[in-house]
Amino acid sequence: MFASLGSMIDVDFGDMIDFLGDDPATRSILIYMEGVGNARKFISAARAFARRKPIIILKPGRFAESARAAHSHTGAMAGDDAVYHENKKNI
Repeated sequence: MFASLGSMIDVDFGDMIDFLGDDPATRSILIYMEGVGNARKFISAARAFARRKPIIILKPGRFAESARAAHSHTGAMAGDDAVYHENKKNI
């Protein structure tokens, strides 16, 4: 399955992980994440799903060039890369 969440007005990463976590045909999830949005909901869904199947996150913004590209694409900042690296152990 391929899904684009767009600006995530009504469906976000947490919703998508919950949906795919219940799908027996889904073996793993790959997310291109410019920003997390609702972090609490995302972490809750990721913890539940990751116990059974892997979640791989591709996050731009580690370097200035990719942060500028993400910003020009969505108009949002990609977020501080250190925040995502610090918390990946907690998921």
